Amino acid sequence: MTVAERVAKGAAETTTAGTRVRRLMRKVVVGAACEGSRAQAEASVTHCVDRLEESCWPAVAWRFSGLNADGCPLEVCFSSADRGLRYTVEAAGPECSNAGRAAQACELAAKLGAASSRDDLGRWKSMQAGETLSWGAALGVRHDDDGQRVKIYLEVPASVSLSQALRRLNAPSAIEIPPFHRGSRLVMIGQDLRMDGREFYFRLPALDRMEALAVRSSLESNQETAPLIAVLVSLLSMPVETALQWLNLGYSVGFSAEGARRISLFFNAAAVDGVRLRALLRKPASLYAEFIPADGGNVPHGMVALIGRQGEVETRVGISALALANQGKAS
Repeated sequence: MTVAERVAKGAAETTTAGTRVRRLMRKVVVGAACEGSRAQAEASVTHCVDRLEESCWPAVAWRFSGLNADGCPLEVCFSSADRGLRYTVEAAGPECSNAGRAAQACELAAKLGAASSRDDLGRWKSMQAGETLSWGAALGVRHDDDGQRVKIYLEVPASVSLSQALRRLNAPSAIEIPPFHRGSRLVMIGQDLRMDGREFYFRLPALDRMEALAVRSSLESNQETAPLIAVLVSLLSMPVETALQWLNLGYSVGFSAEGARRISLFFNAAAVDGVRLRALLRKPASLYAEFIPADGGNVPHGMVALIGRQGEVETRVGISALALANQGKAS
């Protein structure tokens, strides 16, 4: 096969992938969005998919991203608590540099009706300037009974500490972040463009057994994380202090515009019992069961989040849109 033939074949496969993802997302929108907001949800999905389809590198446009293990640049998020439409998407194709993705995310957000300020973009670019970036920025979109919300996710460079990030973003320096481990590293910040809330995402370092026991004690003694760690324990087939030594656990601390705080835990679905996880997600109020068979099918699950919500623990999982589309559920 010649180079030209390989390029043509790759472009054809990419076009097919984009078509399958569009079909899937239309089905998700119909299932998730209430009738009054469906038109806006469909328009937003179209803008996001168009952005990827317009890539000048079509042969890799649907398999270049770190959002999913298969490289798909669009991740659908399912919740155990509601049928809301949630997805995260790359703001530009593979040709965009990581340093340029914050500006591209702002541009795409504006097309969705959620413009960020020029000052915010300047601060975000300043935080990342001159640093080595793995992905730069991405866009989160949510549609539920309250309408559309858009969130910009910003990578925090490894060399930037929490205090430095707060200073560069002109954020309150007195916000309270529970130090579950002194080596926790700030890896991402999420900025809600409608609600003006911020979420700070941390990852725990590699732990030895004594450190893992201390982290477990810290999580179990915190009234916000105690219910979350209890659910995590129910998903494990080993003691949690053993799992914490290889689980690569992450957590986030979110603040509303009024200062209310919420803590969530994050881990990869591959690290826990799949049957137990699916049982948590297959709730009557959830959209999950409409797209994932009871045995999980052949759809790999990505990052799992445990979130405290009105006295309950909500479970969320991200899944590649292309993996969902490829299982034939969108037809």
